[in-house]
Amino acid sequence: MSHLLISSHNPLLIKSIYGMLRDIGYSIDITDHPADAVRKLFNNKYDAVILDSRDVGLTASDASEIIGSISPDTRVVILGEAQDKTTATTFPNSDQIDELKTYLSEVFDHNNRNHHNKGGLYDTKRDYSKSL
Repeated sequence: MSHLLISSHNPLLIKSIYGMLRDIGYSIDITDHPADAVRKLFNNKYDAVILDSRDVGLTASDASEIIGSISPDTRVVILGEAQDKTTATTFPNSDQIDELKTYLSEVFDHNNRNHHNKGGLYDTKRDYSKSL
């Protein structure tokens, strides 16, 4: 199961995307502040971090740059307008929840499918030199 972190102090935003992402197959942690999201990366491995662009201490743009330097494999998505140029994926219309859900489900469902197609219980690739 893939691991995701949502950083927002907006309960309506969290409520609107939490269930949808959980249903896709992600295990989700939630934090209120971008600085807490950065701290959590020192102890946990996340496939993606979703940051709310509303400033509470550390800006989402600054947090995305720090996350990129700490964990380059972690995908960062900023909901709302990023204040500075950033390498994170931004979704400027965070108030339009239906469009946001569609965007996030396409991005993370595609990422999740690619992650699970790399082998596993029903993988058909075999090393025939070792089989009977």
